Amino acid sequence: MIDNGNAIVLLVHAEDGEISACFQLGTRDVTGTNNGPLTEALRHAGLIPDANGGGSAPPSREAERSMLRVAETHFDLTLPRADILEHELMAARVPG
Repeated sequence: MIDNGNAIVLLVHAEDGEISACFQLGTRDVTGTNNGPLTEALRHAGLIPDANGGGSAPPSREAERSMLRVAETHFDLTLPRADILEHELMAARVPG
């Protein structure tokens, strides 16, 4: 996840040295070699419109929180809550 200083704006996932999924808030597309599952998770969270044009991007702070929730659930991550709430650190711990 990339934070531009104002909000989290980019979610990138890599597998075996290749970008499998990349999503930037405010866009409609997820790019990468295996983006289908992430696309569905982001669509379900309301971050990108569905195929029929439904859905809309929530306000910036809510979009940021939604993207964090998608990252946590989709990639089975644990985000350090205290650090996120008290500092500007955005980190993730991968289980295993």
